[in-house]
Order: sequence, then C-alpha cells, then structure tokens
Amino acid sequence: MGSDGERRVVRRDTKLQDNGDLPAAFIDKAGKLLYQQLLDGFEGEVFDAPPPCTSDSDFPSVSSFNL
Repeated sequence: MGSDGERRVVRRDTKLQDNGDLPAAFIDKAGKLLYQQLLDGFEGEVFDAPPPCTSDSDFPSVSSFNL
C-alpha cells in the first residue's frame, strides 16, 4: 500500500526474475534518477552538475573535473 493509502500492482521486469539481479538493477536505476535530478534540478534546487561524458571520453579528461 502506498503512502497515499492506495494499493498498486507492481510487476517485475521479466529480465529480473533472479532475485540476485535486483540489487544491481536498483543501484543502476537509482543512480540514473539521482543524476537526472542533478542535471535538471530537484525541488527548486539547481546543482549545476557537469554534463554526461561522451562514450569516447578518456579517464584523464573525466578525472580532471574539479568538484
């Protein structure tokens, strides 16, 4: 039951039948959601996050970003 008191049916992605795959899938989904909120802002806050790296970025250029 949700926090609003409503019941919801939740279906698992067919690729996640093995319970052992759930932690990694959760981490991946949560990470993507958090990063998207950093890029777009969250609840009125703007974080000025760096843009995503291109697929051909090398490690030195990525690691030189100063937080």
